[in-house]
Amino acid sequence: MNIVKLLPNCLSFLRLPLAALLFIPDPYIRCGAIIAAQITDILDGFLARRLQVSSRFGTLLDPITDKLFVITALIIFFIEKKMAVTELTSFLCRDFSLLLFSGFLVCVGGWNRFVSRAFYCGKIVTSLQFLALLAMSVNIEVPALFFGIMGSIGLLSFIELVTIYYREQHSRMAPTELNE
Repeated sequence: MNIVKLLPNCLSFLRLPLAALLFIPDPYIRCGAIIAAQITDILDGFLARRLQVSSRFGTLLDPITDKLFVITALIIFFIEKKMAVTELTSFLCRDFSLLLFSGFLVCVGGWNRFVSRAFYCGKIVTSLQFLALLAMSVNIEVPALFFGIMGSIGLLSFIELVTIYYREQHSRMAPTELNE
């Protein structure tokens, strides 16, 4: 098998050992791990699309390794009292929206028709999460407003996902169905 085809998934997997580096209480190591994780998050999807090696496995692996990295960081920073419960909750708003959207898909019978892909609110929240983690790794206090914005955008993810779902369903309808 061509090694280039494996590169995007290898970059996703790389976030797991990077998460382990967060257990080392050195701000430079943590900062480096967070920056490297953000770079791999950007590069894995970009390379998969550019090299035309996107796969169902890769589309599942990327968000799973992202969440494992973030959850590891959240646990560590929460235990170290670098964040409060409300701030921790703001990190989870997008995931709550995804869970709510999954329930929506089950209710409308759209579970098999929806193709998972990146969405704007999700990308924005991921970027904000990494900025907050970066700040906390070097002991910079993150303002409450920042967490409020991140949580709000996370909750808006549900609306964006429902909009994407209905837009995709509408575009799949035959022209005669649209005229009825």
